[in-house]
Order: sequence, then structure tokens, then C-alpha cells
Amino acid sequence: MESTPTAPQQFDLFEGRALRDHGMAQAWDSDDTAAKAAALQIIKDICLTQGLLNADDFHRVAADRQVRIKPKSVGSIWKVAMGNGWCEQTGRIAHTTRKVAHSRTVPEYRSLLFRRD
Repeated sequence: MESTPTAPQQFDLFEGRALRDHGMAQAWDSDDTAAKAAALQIIKDICLTQGLLNADDFHRVAADRQVRIKPKSVGSIWKVAMGNGWCEQTGRIAHTTRKVAHSRTVPEYRSLLFRRD
């Protein structure tokens, strides 16, 4: 008896997003409390000084301040910052300038705290 190949399972976009968010939440929950607080302060400080920001800005400042956070936690930092009303996504993306990220695309955020004087 011959077996017939089965069709590949379709990727469920909503399930993929849920799994991504679950993974980020797990990384965030397991990260060091002091590191999370420092990472959030970095986002807030950038929001106070720049109108537009992205992950490159976060990683630059984190390196300057020697803040170490799990890479999978970074997405959660942005979610918390948006929930706090510090920034919002613009809907635009850019290629990262960080060599370790291999020209990956990163979302752009608009600061809701930045005020030009």
C-alpha cells in the first residue's frame, strides 16, 4: 500500500504572532529586574531627547551604559514603553546599522515625550 504525502501545514500568522509574544514575555519575565529597569530608563531617556527612535538607538545607549539584557527581551521593552505612553510605532521600518544584526529590519518609533523647544 502506498502512502500519500500530506500537504504541508499552513502557517497561521496569528499563531505565529502569539508564539512570538509569548517567547518575548518569557524572556522578559526571566530577565534580571535591575536590567529591565535600566533598559526601560534607556527607552524613556531616548524618547525625551529624540523625535524618532529604533532598536539601534536603544542598543547604542545600552552599550554606552553597559546595560546587558537578553536579546529576546528587547521586544518586550518596546511593548512596555508603548504601554507607558512613551512612544508609538510609525509603521515604517529601517535596516539596522548594527553589524551583529546582519542588516535586519527594525521598526521605527515616534516619541510621545519629545518636545522641541
